[in-house]
Amino acid sequence: MRLKQVLDRAREYNLKLSAGKCEISKPEVTYVGHRLTSEGVKPDPEKIRAVNKMSKPECVKDLQTFMGFIQYLGKFMPNMSTVSAPLRTLLEKNTAWHWDEKQETSFQKLKEMATNAPLLQYYNPNKPLTLSVDASSKGLGAVLIQNQKPVADASRALTQTQQRYPQIEKETLAIVYGCNKFHEYVYGRRVQIETDHKPLQSIFLKPLHQTPPRLQRLLIALEKYDLKVDYKPGKEMYLADHLSRSFLKETKEKETANDEHLQELQDVIFNGWPNEKSELIHSLRPYWTYRDELSVIDGLLYKSNKAIVPKALQNEMLDKIHESHLGIVKCKSRARDVLFWIGMGQDIEDKVKACGLCAQHQSLNAKEPMLMPEIPERPWSKVATDLFEYQKQHYLLVVDYYSKWPEVMKLDNETSKNTIDYLKGLMSRFGIY
Repeated sequence: MRLKQVLDRAREYNLKLSAGKCEISKPEVTYVGHRLTSEGVKPDPEKIRAVNKMSKPECVKDLQTFMGFIQYLGKFMPNMSTVSAPLRTLLEKNTAWHWDEKQETSFQKLKEMATNAPLLQYYNPNKPLTLSVDASSKGLGAVLIQNQKPVADASRALTQTQQRYPQIEKETLAIVYGCNKFHEYVYGRRVQIETDHKPLQSIFLKPLHQTPPRLQRLLIALEKYDLKVDYKPGKEMYLADHLSRSFLKETKEKETANDEHLQELQDVIFNGWPNEKSELIHSLRPYWTYRDELSVIDGLLYKSNKAIVPKALQNEMLDKIHESHLGIVKCKSRARDVLFWIGMGQDIEDKVKACGLCAQHQSLNAKEPMLMPEIPERPWSKVATDLFEYQKQHYLLVVDYYSKWPEVMKLDNETSKNTIDYLKGLMSRFGIY
């Protein structure tokens, strides 16, 4: 019956089939790198054998070849982008080649995932459809599911900017990615979204104008879909068996609870800071400057939006910060976006200075020569301006390059018109050259 339907459709569109290339009444056939069976789709065994025979890459070109094969098999490998993150760091620009335990673990894990790739069942438009999504520190993953079985898998790496997103933004981005990737499946029908990030449930129940501004752009992209977001504990999700995270929240919670120093800090945050720095115990005095930025959320300590790393995990984090061998300046910049502990900068310096590989490539991190600005010939012929905020008030700062004389003006608001009006008043006093 199905064969007749296929042939009738081919005849309808005047599509010619080569008899020599047709395979009829067979339980399985190979087609464009896939094995089509009566139960579903799986990778071509020849592709799997080719991956398993690949030896450890010795250079960037070898790694690019391996990643090309893995990318082709990505639809059968949930969260492939997260698992492959240590390998992708070696493909970044100006990164020294250094294959260590993290890369070897990732390499072997990807080969294992390719070998044990799940069978993807055929999509049935008449059955309920679930989109299971998740976001890790390095990538996004999405799986289409029917009858508790995968229909299609997809994953991609996060950009450097996206890696610094708050977790709720990453999780929302995972939904956008999944819907865009599987648009042909999810558009025009009811889809259940499965996530292990519980706050998303309430976010999707709110009117758009009541949601956080940073999420509104992502939520607008999802308005064309009919979605119902359901929370499911991570350990129960289909994706859970395939996740390979570098810094699990549960690990941070456990080590934070076991860190006596951080527990003392947590007690001070909960009970209130003393009036004088000298009243603190000596070990907590370095935090005095940051006391207004410290908070405790779900058992974890934060300085603004940066996680405070327990002592037991600091060496592990140093290894991850340094794994790309980017040098002191770039490693510090990379860490300061998301992490904090007292003395982190010095620890990073010590880590990089002790690395023989970094010493061989010091020229890649040479300091830029200091450029002296040209001194103007007269006062107020060249000025520098900036806007800043202090104690919830907005200010305009103008400094004369010649005399270094500063002018600070309090602004009612930061609109362009208001700023220009203040600048006009300033120029009327000092003149325009």
